[in-house]
Amino acid sequence: MSSYEDKAYQAAAIIGQDGKVWAQTSNFPQVKVEERIEIMREFDEPGTLTTMGLYLGGTKYVVIGVEPDDVTRAWKV
Repeated sequence: MSSYEDKAYQAAAIIGQDGKVWAQTSNFPQVKVEERIEIMREFDEPGTLTTMGLYLGGTKYVVIGVEPDDVTRAWKV
């Protein structure tokens, strides 16, 4: 997941399909367990995050693009 502001990525993370954070920038929000579950659900039920939004560290993000089984892009609301 990446947050997008001013046409430049400000923070990014690599989160596996198992919900584990593999890597993240120091300014990426701490992802809660419930939020990881919702991210994992996107792989089984594509479109879930686009419809309901993505929460990271309690902050809502609007999903602006999803490449199935690959990348989700979002910006902070």
